[in-house]
Parts: sequence; structure tokens; C-alpha cells
Amino acid sequence: MAEHLHVWGMKHEDQMDKLIQVFTDFEVPHTFHDYRDDQPEDDRLQRWADYLQQDFPVNGRSTLWKKSERMFMKLEPAERMNWLRKHYQVLERPIVEDENFEVLMTGARPERILKELCNIRL
Repeated sequence: MAEHLHVWGMKHEDQMDKLIQVFTDFEVPHTFHDYRDDQPEDDRLQRWADYLQQDFPVNGRSTLWKKSERMFMKLEPAERMNWLRKHYQVLERPIVEDENFEVLMTGARPERILKELCNIRL
């Protein structure tokens, strides 16, 4: 297991709250980064996209993404990253990184993250 985990997502979502609560209960060293308060920079967004083997680190099931994808693709590359930060709801979540900010897992349910990264079974 990594010495310290960085979890990216949005607070006040049931799955995210559950994950953070279990990390806290089991004393798993972690830092939570809310997309609203701690906006990811361009190189981080690109690393996430590379990990997902996509052009952009988006949740393709997002209703906002489905409605906005055509408009998004017409934007200039720099504008796309700004759009993703502004419309953070379309970003894949959660994204879990190690202490060196290397992506370990994305988009998984808390139970899977806990089992695979921390050997914690609920």
C-alpha cells in the first residue's frame, strides 16, 4: 500500500463520503482534494486522461458530458482544460493517487478501492 493516498472527487457524494470515512476510521493516511476547491492543473488532467487511455479524464456516463461533448470538442485545447475545471462534474471520480501523485485507481466503488489498495474488506 502507498504511504499516503490522494483522493480526488467531490465531497457530499454518498460514495465519496463513505470512502473518506473508512479511510479515517482505519487511519489510512490520505488527503482529499475536492474538484471545486482544489482544481486540478493541466498536467494532472492529462495524466488522468493518459491513465484512462482517453483524450480527457471524463466520465462518459455523465449527462452533462453527453449534452456538452460536441461543443467541448469545438473548443481550443487550452479552453478545454478550463472547461473541465469549470464543469468538474464531468470528471471521472474518484481518482486515487499515491504519495508521488501517480494514479492508482479511478472510478471504482469504495469497497473495491479499499480492498485492492488497502486490503480492507467491509
